[in-house]
Parts: sequence; structure tokens; C-alpha cells
Amino acid sequence: MKQFYALTMKNKKVTLITLSLVIIFLLSSLVTYKTFVRQYLFNDYVVYQSRELSNENIPLENVLIEQPIQIVSNSMTGLGLRFKDVDPNSKNQFSVVVKNDSGENIYTENIPENKIHNDQIYYLRFNASRLKVGTIYTLTVNSQGATRASLITVNPRENEYGIVRNCMINQEKSKQSIAYSVIDGNCFHLRNFYWLIVLLILILIAMTYLIYIYNVKLYKASFGIIVLIGIIYTLIVPQFSVPDEYTHYLTSYSQSSIFLGKKAFDEHGNVLLYEDSSNTLIRASHPTVNEYVKEYDGLIGKDKFKINRPYISRAPLTLGSFGYFPQVLGVSLGRILGLNGIQIGILGRISGLLLFGILISYSLKIIPKFFEKVLFTISILPMTLQQVCSYNYDSVLFTASFFLFAYLLYLVYEKEKINKLDIALVTLSSIIIATIKFVYLPILGLGLLIPREKFTLKHGKILVILMLVVLSLGSYLVVMKCNSLFWNVHESNTSSLIDYNTYTVSQVIQHPLREIVIIIATFQKFTADYISQMISGPLGWLEMNVPALQLSGFLMMLFYSLFSVEKKSKMDRNVKVCSGLFSMLMILIVILALQISWTPDNSLIVVGVQGRYFLPILPMILLAMKDLLTVKAENTNIILFYGNIILHISEIFAILCIVIGR
Repeated sequence: MKQFYALTMKNKKVTLITLSLVIIFLLSSLVTYKTFVRQYLFNDYVVYQSRELSNENIPLENVLIEQPIQIVSNSMTGLGLRFKDVDPNSKNQFSVVVKNDSGENIYTENIPENKIHNDQIYYLRFNASRLKVGTIYTLTVNSQGATRASLITVNPRENEYGIVRNCMINQEKSKQSIAYSVIDGNCFHLRNFYWLIVLLILILIAMTYLIYIYNVKLYKASFGIIVLIGIIYTLIVPQFSVPDEYTHYLTSYSQSSIFLGKKAFDEHGNVLLYEDSSNTLIRASHPTVNEYVKEYDGLIGKDKFKINRPYISRAPLTLGSFGYFPQVLGVSLGRILGLNGIQIGILGRISGLLLFGILISYSLKIIPKFFEKVLFTISILPMTLQQVCSYNYDSVLFTASFFLFAYLLYLVYEKEKINKLDIALVTLSSIIIATIKFVYLPILGLGLLIPREKFTLKHGKILVILMLVVLSLGSYLVVMKCNSLFWNVHESNTSSLIDYNTYTVSQVIQHPLREIVIIIATFQKFTADYISQMISGPLGWLEMNVPALQLSGFLMMLFYSLFSVEKKSKMDRNVKVCSGLFSMLMILIVILALQISWTPDNSLIVVGVQGRYFLPILPMILLAMKDLLTVKAENTNIILFYGNIILHISEIFAILCIVIGR
């Protein structure tokens, strides 16, 4: 305690800054709660809502619609329906009846047509408790008179993502499903979730202060900072709201089932989900306040969502890849411990975060000092943490890429002799990258700058390079073969994501001038978007748009970490040139890969490229820019730590307000 007091007195300026930050943060949090968050506490808690709506509606005139509803929670306080083309002047009424699994009416209502708002949800409110999970209720709707109104239906694609049953129209089977919502109480637990985030941020501020006054080395401090900020992002960016995370989750879940000795796939290669995956039934790609309530209830073990039998989802993304092993371990541990679906989902995410935190901490320990602050700043960028704290294979890809980059710099500058362990670690990192996204393998180009004298064998450098190329290419081919064999056994019934012709390799090669024009036009139009998406957002499915202030702030932190030291005598021009050339090569490969796999063959720009695709390349880009400008600076850590923390606090609250306010 005496040491703490002495250090506090010694660092009076930092202590004053920290206390001011805490006071301002608490006052801002209280004001935000009272003026914004509190108004949503008594909103309807929507536990399920149809995600993808169809353009084909069901006319209500002279029609009796019977929609089955599978019960996935033990209580329900209402159902919501979407009506289209309603007449605000009509005197017609719609008769709505809800029947339980025994055919008994549990709720009846005649809804005046003129009370319904067009293309908005109309809620039927009742109180049904002690429901039996897995039973089928029936929602019956018909019009009592003439009307032009119709019921909005669900896109048939949704059958691939959850349990959606087709309705009966005039007692005949149809191929359509009504879009409906299920509510169960209110969102009062949002209050607890909000203050949990505030508490975690206060812990983050306190931890940063202690790290600074105790002068903890950056590589040691980085683990705690990365993990704590990552946990906050894990909570505020809910499960399945990261791009393609549901499909990545299915892939992790299927590998977990194989690991646990359970049947993982049906005859079509679709993933079988068991009782411990009930959170997938009520997921939302574009989260709202309801997802925060679900997440909090699940965390404290009071989730209401259960399924009583395995159900079929859709096909996994890929097989035989190293891209999911931390998430698979987390999911498997959660299933063994009997956790609920939300707890298992978060445990899988945090497993990826822990691996990232451990390896980045080690990377900062071994990387040359002139670049440790840069790598640390890249590692805590919002987009980095969003992807790391998800089921997306970017989590492992970023970890392997950053580690490989740091280790190669370590071998170039610090290590005196290359041993078998060094070669094994570089090889393993290369294989992991090759089995996820081989386009980032040119990171290995830094290894060309390792002096030959560091290898024990006469031609050791050449032999290691050849071995890395062969093993990386071989592992990639093995993964492709595993996928091919899997789909030879399973006949897929999952629809393709694209229904158009894309560019081919021959088209790119045969028209080099057109290709140059396309690439230039692409960067002219999207460079600003790429930078924004790579640094701070938009997060989620590119729909959580955070203010430009955060982007500017994080860019300033990157450049500050890059330019805030005196010029390094060891910094070799060859390293910068090599890093720049291989960076440009990887950027070009990324663009060409998306042109061939995603871009329509009549497009004059490359589409589908997202800024996050350049994150594994960012360390090499900044390494090429090193020493373009140098300044003398003292106590750089205080600006680096507190600058990043303040920016993250503002980013976190921006995301909270976006999601809660929807």
C-alpha cells in the first residue's frame, strides 16, 4: 500500500488525469442512462423476429391462414404480425386466433383494419406461461370482409437458418410462411447490461492507470488490455452480428460435435444442432436492444430458450482448416460443462480472444523495440477486436499473421542463430495461414532478409524456403481435397450466395489494360471506405456506423506509434523496401481474388472487398513507412495507453447507442 501511495504521489499528473477521466465518464454514463437508455427498459422484449422478408405476400380476402409456431421458450406475452396494403379508412376487421398444441383457443382478437399501420408490426398481447418447449401452437388469421390487405411472408431462404414452418392456406399446404414476432415481457434487464459495460470500462481505466504507474512492460500489459477490451466488444457486438458469423459458428459447432463423438451432419452435409445451441433460433444479424437483454439473461443462466431435439441447420463453410481450433475448444468445453447456448457462444468467442492475447503478448516481447508500439496499436483496433472476438476464422488468421510478422522481424534483427524451434513456429504459422487464406503467405517474404549466416546448414536458408513453400501449398491442397471428398459424400441442398457469372482467370489475363483500369477505378472509389472499415468500422454487418471522430483518432494513434521515436540505426532500407513490395503484392492478390470469386463479369469495379481484408497486411504497410518522419518524445506510453482507451470508450458507447436505439 505504501508503494502504491508513493507511486501515486510520484505520478500526480497521471493520477489527476485518471481521476478526471473517471469522473467525466461516470457523469456521462449517468446522463446517457437517464436521458437515453432508461426509455427503452419497458419496450417489448422481442425474443424472435423473422429476419428475411419476402416480396410475395398472402392476400387476406376470402382466405383462412393457419401458421404453425414452434415454442422455444417457457412463456410468451404476445405475437406480432406484419400487414401490407391496409386501408386506414376501412371498417373491416381481421379475426386472429391462437391455439395451443391441443387445439384449444388461448387467445382471440378482432383487429380493426384501420388500427393497423402499414408494413409495421402489430402486436397481439396475452399472457401464456408454463409453455412446453417443442410444442406447436397455431396462429389463425382471416378477414371478416372485403380487403386489399395482405400478410407479409418470410423469404424461403430463412428455412436454411432456423425452424420456420410453412402455413396452411384454406386448409391446403403452401410454400409460404408468415413473418411473425414473439415477445416475452419487457427489456428491463437492459439496465443491468448497461451498467455491466460501465463497470468493465471502469476496471479498464483502473488497470491502465496501474500499468502506467508501475511501469509494466508493454508486452505484459498488452495481454490484460487486449483481453479486457475484447470482452467488452464480445458483449456489445452480439453473437452472429459479425459478417458470416452464423456460418462460421456452424463450422465450429460441427467440429466440436466430431470432437465430442456426436453426429455432426445430416445426409446433405447440413450441421446438426443440439439442445445446447438454442441461441441460434433467436439470433439476429442486425442486433437491437433485444439482443443485449438475451445476452445478459443467458450470461446469468436465466435464458428462456430451449429446444428438446436436434435440428438441421445448413452446410458448414469449410472443413479441415485450423481456422476454428480455439473456438472449437471453447464450444466443446461449454458443452461438456452443460452451459446454455449463449454461455457456450460467448465462451467460444473468448477462447479465440485468449489465444490472440497470449500470442500478441509474446510477439510484443520478441519484436524489435522500434515496432512494438505499432503492433500493439494495430492489435487493439476496433475492427481487429471485432473479428478476433467472433467465430470468424479471421480470429485465428489475424493471430497467425501478426505472430508470423513479429517472429520474422525477430529472426531478422534479434536472433543470432536459427534453430529447429524457430523453423517449426514459422512453418506452423504458414500452414495455418495457408489453410485459411493463402493470399497472406507473402508475409513470408520478410524471411528472405534473414542473413544466411544465422542458419546452421550451408544452404539452410534455401532449404527452409523450399520447405515452407511445399508444406504451405501441400496443406492448402489437403484442405481443398477434404472439402471435395466431403461434398462427394453429401449432396448439398444449401443455396448458393451468388446467381451470376463472375470474372474468370482467363478474362483477367487476356485483357491486362482493362484490368489495370478496373483496379485503379476500384481504389479511386473505395480507398476511403477500405481505410475506415480496416480501422474502426462500420462494425457488424457494415451497418454500425460510428462517428468519423473515432476513425481520425485511431489513425492518429497509429501514426503516433509509428513516428514517436528517434530514428533507429538498425532500420534497414532493404527491410522497408521488401515490406512495401510484398504489401502491394498481397493487396493486389486480395483484389484479384474478390474479382474472380465475387465480382459480376460486367462490372467495371471490383466489388465485395472489405477493409478488414487488409488488416493482416497493415503491419507490413506501416513497416514500409517507418522513419518517414521521426520526432523525439518522452513518456509516449501515457498518450498511447490513454489515447486508445478514451477512443475505445467513445467507440463502445457509440455502438451501444446505435444498437439500443434501433
